[in-house]
Amino acid sequence: MNNLKIFLLKNYGSMKNVGEQLRLNEATVRSWCEARPRNMMKYLPEISIQCEATYAEIVAEVMERDSELNN
Repeated sequence: MNNLKIFLLKNYGSMKNVGEQLRLNEATVRSWCEARPRNMMKYLPEISIQCEATYAEIVAEVMERDSELNN
């Protein structure tokens, strides 16, 4: 299960909104969920503020997805 995608959709509503809020294209956001979740870490401060989530919560989601992809 892709909890990283669920986290983003829950907090932003759509992948398009994530991209707009972080000033990225939607393909970049989708790549975080599908192949390269660690690349999301560059935007950790912005995501934390926008989602009102702690760094630890976001890192946990990213690392869980990374583990899913690499096992």
